[in-house]
Amino acid sequence: ALDHVVEHGGVAHLGMHSWEIDAYGQWEILESVFKSIAERRSLTKITNGGLFELSVAQRIPAEQPSVLTIAS
Repeated sequence: ALDHVVEHGGVAHLGMHSWEIDAYGQWEILESVFKSIAERRSLTKITNGGLFELSVAQRIPAEQPSVLTIAS
């Protein structure tokens, strides 16, 4: 999903629950995801609140098809 956003634009959303990561021992996987995100200098990191404010300011509809979701 990150490659797609880098190439085509849009939003990659990382959603997770810490209890699931802990229960399934996925901390190393999460660390590698964070490293991959950090290495992609062209990506803009933003909070959900910041993304909402940006979408309101730019009048982007919530159902815009370029939004990608990555969930654990």
